Amino acid sequence: MLLLIKTVGWLLARCPEGIAQLFCNALGDLIYYLPTGRRFYALSNLHHAFPEKPDSWRRKIARQSCRRVVELAAFAVASPWFSDERYRQTLRITPEARGIMEKFDRSRGLVALIPHFTMIEALGQMPQNFSDEIPKMAAIYRPLDNPAVDQWVKNSRQRFGIILLSRKKDMLKAKTILSEGGCLTILYDQNAGNTGALITLFDRIVSATNLPGIMANKYGSQVVVVYPRRTSFWRADLCFHFMKCDTDPVDITVESNAWLENYLRSSDEACEEWLWSHKRWKNQDVPARRLRLQQKKNFLDACKQYHGWTELPRRTRFWIRLPNWLGDIVMALPLLRVLRNSRPDAEITILVKERYIPLLEKLGIADCLMALPPKGPGYYRHFQKLRHSYPDTWLLFTNSLRGDIEARLAGCPQRFGMLRPGKPRPLLTHAWVMPGDFDETQTHQTRVWEKYLRHFGLDGEPDFEPFTWPGDPVDGPSPIGLICGTENDPEKRWPIEYWRALIQRLIREQPETHILLFGTSRDISTTSEVAEGFPKEQVIDLAGKTSLLELAGKLAACRVVVCNDTGGMHLANALGTPVAALFGPTNPIRTGPIFKAPLQIIQPAGCPATGGLPIDKVQPETVWEELSVLLTTSGNPAAKV
Repeated sequence: MLLLIKTVGWLLARCPEGIAQLFCNALGDLIYYLPTGRRFYALSNLHHAFPEKPDSWRRKIARQSCRRVVELAAFAVASPWFSDERYRQTLRITPEARGIMEKFDRSRGLVALIPHFTMIEALGQMPQNFSDEIPKMAAIYRPLDNPAVDQWVKNSRQRFGIILLSRKKDMLKAKTILSEGGCLTILYDQNAGNTGALITLFDRIVSATNLPGIMANKYGSQVVVVYPRRTSFWRADLCFHFMKCDTDPVDITVESNAWLENYLRSSDEACEEWLWSHKRWKNQDVPARRLRLQQKKNFLDACKQYHGWTELPRRTRFWIRLPNWLGDIVMALPLLRVLRNSRPDAEITILVKERYIPLLEKLGIADCLMALPPKGPGYYRHFQKLRHSYPDTWLLFTNSLRGDIEARLAGCPQRFGMLRPGKPRPLLTHAWVMPGDFDETQTHQTRVWEKYLRHFGLDGEPDFEPFTWPGDPVDGPSPIGLICGTENDPEKRWPIEYWRALIQRLIREQPETHILLFGTSRDISTTSEVAEGFPKEQVIDLAGKTSLLELAGKLAACRVVVCNDTGGMHLANALGTPVAALFGPTNPIRTGPIFKAPLQIIQPAGCPATGGLPIDKVQPETVWEELSVLLTTSGNPAAKV
């Protein structure tokens, strides 16, 4: 490896710089145009940092950034073969830089923050240029795994007098250098892992190096950003930016990264200098804690104060694929609520069937809502086009191969789901593996999803408080709602004659009450039979006549709703309306209403709690008795607000 590095470096140093530049540009273009991770990260990072810019601009910056990566690497291996004179020509010390350093207070020492720019290797010659102002200059570095290569790199970088110090072994030497008025340089990056501090960069959370702030605070040193501003191939001007704050480690970390962001925004040339093809903002994508913000050092409050924010910007893209049935969607809502609190920086996009979007928009449960395309030849092509939206994490509440394919085609790097025994899902990147002895019949679906999300770090309790909804204005007593059908399973339907018997009892006992029959267009034949012969002004058949939003408004206005196990049952419960739910073959422990609202689960006599008996075993008298309890406790409320 070392022989190869030396050979390549020697050849690059001996060839004309124009040829070396052509080589670097060609190799950078190859990195950019090949479908590799480097290209993906460059375009993804730029899309996150500059969402307002056109795609053509981001492609241009990404391509140039890939060229700069190669230029940096080429300079690193070629510069050890440069003569001293040629090496000094690569970095121009401007009069401005010279004047700034002449004002340096030697009694305090200097902590220099070095951003990861193209020509940072040229900074190794600084000790020769500022020997009068700085007695010693050292750099914190991370030793390479290959000892031979590490020693060669170390010798090359120390050529002009800079001292390389290992962060693990040489921190006492760093203390001595600062106490003697020297300069300690530290490459400050935004991928510091668990040792860094949470801050924001381009409004997205990163783990940033806070070592410069610690060192400056501990030894009372001045703090400056030192950066080479590239002027041409293998040429740069030396620049300085002194921090306004040089005592508080939190302020130093926040301000230095804010400076970096502003600098990268200042011009296209400045933006190209940063290494966008590296994986930025990766610390908080650790699967085990992806759904919460967790770090020993958290400077996010300082970031909010610095930028004048009342809350964190929601710039981490969580895309959530919800199921296709209304009941399943409603059962997922308590978890979506807590997810927004667990990741206050998350921009939540929900992918769902188009007919549910107005309802979810009204509930305010997400930042963005995206309709699934209609089934057909272009279905999956739609998700391929979403690759240019660069979602960060895709949470699947579905268990189908179709949903997994959607996430994979969209190019999302993290695809989370549940893995049941015997049902492989190879397109997921991470999964909660359901234990083989886990009994789903004894656990509500929402709680199963909760276990899945907690596996990935969800923090907080699901929110089961009903949603507030302005119900339709009602003259007189609030109506009673009946949901007589079930769109997807005839076995869950209570017999028509039983519904009619219940209506007769309601009219006899509550003669002033209006009864609303709800259902979809598929339920019209059922509700028309149920309503036949009753006064139309008292028993009002609304099956197939309401949109989902209108249905929600009318359910919210009801005094109580009697229903089969269906999506409308869950919606009424989520809106806080008292519900009498009829269960026979299905399992209320697993799929019953879960929001904190008055509820009566009605099953056949002798039925197991997990269901299993025909629903026609539920007698009208039993339903009336349970309904009477709800009618007594619910009173006569006005429409909910």
